Amino acid sequence: MGMSSMVYQGTDSRFHRIVNVIDDVACHVVEGRQHNWRESIALLLLQMVAHVQDEEDHLKVLGLPNYQQHCEHHRFICRLAARIVHGHGYGDNVPARELHFLKAQWLEHVRKFDCDY
Repeated sequence: MGMSSMVYQGTDSRFHRIVNVIDDVACHVVEGRQHNWRESIALLLLQMVAHVQDEEDHLKVLGLPNYQQHCEHHRFICRLAARIVHGHGYGDNVPARELHFLKAQWLEHVRKFDCDY
């Protein structure tokens, strides 16, 4: 069982969709089919923000001790996605390594933060 499979256990469907979109866009980039990557990542960013807002509302109600750190990591991940969307320094091509790093951060977030509740 790979890291993605282990981390997925106990997560909601929005998390799965986010990771799947990152994977799909990364596959297109690796295969040289980047025609709609910016639009796909922009929609992904909207999904991420909705996911993060809902989760932070719940975390605040629960009063978890690591609430601030959790929220800071959400902002870090969303800024990574925003940087990709706006293509800072990428021109028309996004490097696959940026997408893989974004995915790794989502997986790390679930492992480090979301398993606490």
